[in-house]
Amino acid sequence: MLNILYVGLGGFIGSVLRYFIYIASNYFFSSNLPFSTIIVNIVGSFFIGFFYQLFNGYLFISENTKLLLTVGLLGGFTTFSTFSIDAFILYQNYGKIFAVSYIILSVGLSLSALLLGMFVLR
Repeated sequence: MLNILYVGLGGFIGSVLRYFIYIASNYFFSSNLPFSTIIVNIVGSFFIGFFYQLFNGYLFISENTKLLLTVGLLGGFTTFSTFSIDAFILYQNYGKIFAVSYIILSVGLSLSALLLGMFVLR
């Protein structure tokens, strides 16, 4: 039960940070490009890789702290970071075919689901 609170706290912090980046990027960039999304995806991917290495060889921390930082904070900040580490782990453990299949399926099915969700309400 306590792990749910850690994930929730991390998710709250990550979501608020993402919103601050959204506000800042709209202030600094006057463009139609989604700079805030690009920024959080890159930063989130960096930190999921950093935490992955840190927790798998350099630092022992509690499972709750791992959940707070990865599933909570980075999950609330961006889900792309999770997607990136999942693709990397698939590549590392099962090879290129599994990783590329996961990437294609994830992006393709997610875009299809988006279009389906839009179509349902038309």
